Amino acid sequence: MVRHAKARSKLWRNSGVPVDMRTELISSNSKAIMRTTLQALLLAASLLVGCQESSIAPHNYKTDVRLGDLYYTVIDGNGDPAVYAIEANGINRHLIANRSAIFGPLVNGEFVCVQLPNGMAVCSLTGDVLNVVQPPPADFTAHPILSPAGNKVVYRKTAFVKLDQLSELHVVNSDGSSDVVVEPEAASETVPVWSPDGAMIAYLKQGVEQGGLNRDSLFVINSDGTNKRFLTAEAVSMNNNFESLDWSPDGTRLVCVTETSSEVYEILLVDAASGATEQLTFDGLPKAMPVWSPDSRTIAYVAADRTTGLARMSVFTIGADGSDKRQYFVALGEILAFPQWSPDGAYIAMTEFNGNAPIEGAGLLKVLNISSGDVQMIDLAVYKAFWKK
Repeated sequence: MVRHAKARSKLWRNSGVPVDMRTELISSNSKAIMRTTLQALLLAASLLVGCQESSIAPHNYKTDVRLGDLYYTVIDGNGDPAVYAIEANGINRHLIANRSAIFGPLVNGEFVCVQLPNGMAVCSLTGDVLNVVQPPPADFTAHPILSPAGNKVVYRKTAFVKLDQLSELHVVNSDGSSDVVVEPEAASETVPVWSPDGAMIAYLKQGVEQGGLNRDSLFVINSDGTNKRFLTAEAVSMNNNFESLDWSPDGTRLVCVTETSSEVYEILLVDAASGATEQLTFDGLPKAMPVWSPDSRTIAYVAADRTTGLARMSVFTIGADGSDKRQYFVALGEILAFPQWSPDGAYIAMTEFNGNAPIEGAGLLKVLNISSGDVQMIDLAVYKAFWKK
């Protein structure tokens, strides 16, 4: 736990910002990260633990039948979450599910969320509760994510063994049956990812610092907990659940972040079958949250840069073969997080967090047009957004 906290605090130090400006930027970013983390990690817990009923009938929050391109969690001034939908051009914003939070992609017209009073629930795109996976009360759970077929949910659960705090990965059927611990000792900040066929899950397990560099081990495991395979020890789990692990849509490779030298983070490709690694970037910029394009040809990630003389957070795209690297200026002195490709690969949605934001854990939802470079601000007080597929 201490090692990861140290890794997080130094992520953006290598941005090339002068010391005086860098100190201010890091201080602001650290506060934003801490607030975002607390909100993200405690959101599910507060929703579930806050309700004491041991059994309760599904409660629907359907409010509007219109559908949008993006689904996301909004956090109001009281810290209460709700799921909203909006079109990619910023119109037709409407409430989908009150007192709810979404942490993973939409699958076949459904999504899994954590909400009151239901607990962990599978909902339709209009907000109808289709099934309660786990009713309250529940232990501390985080990041429930539907499998590509929509029949299973993987989530991370905090367990306490004597004085040790462990992060367990669980897989449960979407009807609530057969909850299995597939990994009892995952890295404390890993966000598991499904293989495209839903047969396996990739995740990070906390490793041992080597030569002053942070190291976590990348594993894949069958969704039933069998056939765990080690792939590489070169990965790093980073930034308070700002996931830095993604599986290519064609199923052949994973992308993650590695620390190549002190405080230098680069993008790493990992063969899903053999574990063979290939470093994709070499520019020394601190970077995180790589995600594959829908055609498995391009990777997007966020990084801090100072090429214009000012500290700026940018979105970068790069071909999986290392070619055609592009930079998109999206923010100034802010934290960018959660880049998400649109299904057609034409846009990237992301959240920009402001260290002085009035609502903790909430930022600006922005959409980047890949071809033109134009950026549109879509909504306020947003945690994380997902495209409807």
